[in-house]
Amino acid sequence: MSSLVFDTPDQIEAYRILALKMRMELECVGFTDRINTVAAVRKQYGIKKRKRIDVYKAFCQMHGLEPKPDIDLQKRM
Repeated sequence: MSSLVFDTPDQIEAYRILALKMRMELECVGFTDRINTVAAVRKQYGIKKRKRIDVYKAFCQMHGLEPKPDIDLQKRM
């Protein structure tokens, strides 16, 4: 059995950013939880966009991540 250990501040921050990205992807397609991740990201990173998909794309652009290409198409279907 293997495991990953994140023990440096850079590794912890990278994992946190990827986890936020994945949670926002789920919220954009309709899976919600008690915690509104998009609102928390807007507040923490100062993003002025209002729509979930726009916040998601701005967050990805801010961190140099590639947004999931078909995420806004899934919401419309």
